[in-house]
Amino acid sequence: MPEVGEVVAGYRLEERLGAGAMGAVFAARRGDEPRVVVKFLESQLQDIRLRERFAREGAALARLPAHPALVRVHEHHGELDPPCLVMDLVPGESLAERLVGRGPFEPREAARVARDVARGMAVVHAHGLLHRDLKPANLLRTPAGQVRIVDFGLVKDVFASVLTAPDQLLGTGPYLAPECWAGAPPAPEVDVFALGVTLYELICGAPPFVGRTLDELHEAISDGQYPPLRERAEVPPELEAIVEQLLAPSLRYRYRSMAACRDDLERFLHGEPIERARLTSPRGETLAPLGARLVIGSGPRADLKLAGTDAQHAQIRRRPKGYELRDLRSSSGTFRGAERLERPTQLRDGDLLRFGPVPVIVRDPRDRPAGAPFLSAPGRRRLDREAALALLSLGDPRASTLACEWAEPEPGLAAEAARRLAPLGPLPELAPALAAEQARWADWLRGQRPAAEWLASWERGRTELGEQCSPQGPPAELALEAQAGEPGWERLPLGDEDLLLIGRDPKCHVRLRNKTVSRHHATLLRLERVWVLRDEGRSTPALHKGQAVKLARLGPGDVIQLGDVELRLAAGAPPPDLWVGPRVADALLALGHPALCALALAELDAAESESAPQVAARLYPDDAQRAAAAAAKLEQARARRLPRVHALLDRHLATAATASVAELRAACEQRAAALGPQVQLVSG
Repeated sequence: MPEVGEVVAGYRLEERLGAGAMGAVFAARRGDEPRVVVKFLESQLQDIRLRERFAREGAALARLPAHPALVRVHEHHGELDPPCLVMDLVPGESLAERLVGRGPFEPREAARVARDVARGMAVVHAHGLLHRDLKPANLLRTPAGQVRIVDFGLVKDVFASVLTAPDQLLGTGPYLAPECWAGAPPAPEVDVFALGVTLYELICGAPPFVGRTLDELHEAISDGQYPPLRERAEVPPELEAIVEQLLAPSLRYRYRSMAACRDDLERFLHGEPIERARLTSPRGETLAPLGARLVIGSGPRADLKLAGTDAQHAQIRRRPKGYELRDLRSSSGTFRGAERLERPTQLRDGDLLRFGPVPVIVRDPRDRPAGAPFLSAPGRRRLDREAALALLSLGDPRASTLACEWAEPEPGLAAEAARRLAPLGPLPELAPALAAEQARWADWLRGQRPAAEWLASWERGRTELGEQCSPQGPPAELALEAQAGEPGWERLPLGDEDLLLIGRDPKCHVRLRNKTVSRHHATLLRLERVWVLRDEGRSTPALHKGQAVKLARLGPGDVIQLGDVELRLAAGAPPPDLWVGPRVADALLALGHPALCALALAELDAAESESAPQVAARLYPDDAQRAAAAAAKLEQARARRLPRVHALLDRHLATAATASVAELRAACEQRAAALGPQVQLVSG
């Protein structure tokens, strides 16, 4: 092992930071450059698996993009004896040292730490890697308050061959997920569980699972036996629900991805409801969360009280495979869809239930089809038009997806809009008005950077952007079709997916069998209406319009070629007629069309009920300076836009320019027949 003062790979070793049976870590410097860490593997270790694992750590970390929560690897020298990694030197103390020195964290502070870790780990997972040893000792906090994830020695590349021997237990006991003890292949849920143990420990000062022996520890983890968070600290219910979903022993109830966990922590910190299993009204209001047991009825013992039901009408229990609904011999019946329940039934996300006369809908995010478990896309959040476009005009990272899509006009948008608006009759002025509206946004965005740079920048930072915001409404429906090279392959509706892996590997969403296709040949990433193709091929490049591409925008009708396979992006089931995107709606506003009156009235109503500073505070609850800047931008945008909106309504409703929203609404109802069909807003 080298000593202080020696020069290795051009770096002079200045200080030994630590050493153990596996190797040693030094602070080092090259010339006038900033100090770095040089991590050596003990040269006497003969185990080839350990040497390969060390080499894999360097290769894996070198693939990751720069991120505030990740330690950057500058160099990897596997050819040296002993081999070494050159990494960032991170000042500060580990969270384990912080717990020993100052005790537990305040719950919101612990949630912020966990959120930052989840952000970084979402990037790690998005590059096909797992950590497998998350714990407070492997999380450093800098003097500036940043959290950095360290010690990727057990990192796993999900597309690489397996180096771990069968039944070998990797990780640290109290942080190991139940499936690790059972010898299951590692997956992102392992890191999710470890983050849950870490968050619990940050709040309480001790991990949730204990045991005098490994067998006792294994039993506690597998059974989910730990003191509830509320018994050990004063914790908001929403945060306790997040911890419960992180620590769920069953994968059925645990977060499917680090990105889903990150998004819930963001919601908690912003005072918004988290994504959890719940019952809602048909209008979407939450009626009750689903837990271990929920009794529905009108009596004093009912957890969810619904008028018109029996005292104890039905109950829902959490079972290993899902939530189970049982009717409690009610007089008016319990229904799933049109079928009256005669025996217990397992519930699914989206089920329409009826307890006597009362309709209820099941919302269960853990029951929804998951994408590739080791990759994630930024979460999506639908905002009202004004808030979403405010983020876009402010250059907020949360509008990066929308900016990337709108930086280039969409050629087929006018034809599609004309088809959707056919009930309004011929609209010869729509195409030029829509072209002008698209050009307005594209010119403004391209004034900041070319469209290709928007796309490349979005792709590089996609996993770091966090939740992406866009105007309310579902995205366009598209499907993937095989045109050649893959006989018998069916049409695949893309649904709400944001990310699709294509290749021969079983872990890919779109699994092809043609041997000219690589194991992971390409990735499809959704913007809003447009998809992006990223080439991942090892030998044969992906082709788009006959040209080899690394990154390309795709729209309906475009064909890509992977090896001998041709895939076409086809239009799926279209949204209902008269559903339009914000750019089409703005083109109709420019034309002064009466079909926009309902949307115009809703826009005036929203502006009256929520001031610009209130909207800004909603967008930036923790940043007064940015909220003030956003409020000023919103005031300017309203000053330009609302007179046009009012003019449209005055023209078609024959009202005075000073008419109130209530007067405009009454006039709109009176003239409904004359105004004709009204458009509704969908994203894009």
